[in-house]
Amino acid sequence: MKLHIKKYLSPIIIGLIVIIFGLFVSNYFGLYGQIKSLDKVYHVLGGVILGWFFYRYFNSPQTKLTSLNLLLVSVSTVCFIGVLWEFMERLSSLYSPQYFPWLLEWFRSGDLNDSLLDLVADMSGGFIFVAASLFTRDK
Repeated sequence: MKLHIKKYLSPIIIGLIVIIFGLFVSNYFGLYGQIKSLDKVYHVLGGVILGWFFYRYFNSPQTKLTSLNLLLVSVSTVCFIGVLWEFMERLSSLYSPQYFPWLLEWFRSGDLNDSLLDLVADMSGGFIFVAASLFTRDK
């Protein structure tokens, strides 16, 4: 599958902006302490952006996926990236205090319930974007 960079630039740029804002700006102004569910909002936004990226990636004439398969593959890939993110958060909370204490300022791991809700938020964002894209594509 030939990779066309211009096709993927928009979701990549928007994704980087959300990550930078989510990590640095929100932390600098203490927004996580002021807005209780801000973490979930960022996970939904991340899911939307990843859904956008993978919808563009998997929605090509070469893949020949049905709408249902495109939805399942895109949302599953969003979930996989979410799982990798949650592992990164967990590993940073385990090993950062000893090796990289400065990293704890940017990445915090919650308990199992928090991680599962983060994954639901990721998948919800991906599902919303891909389903909406498929709905408008088929019309």
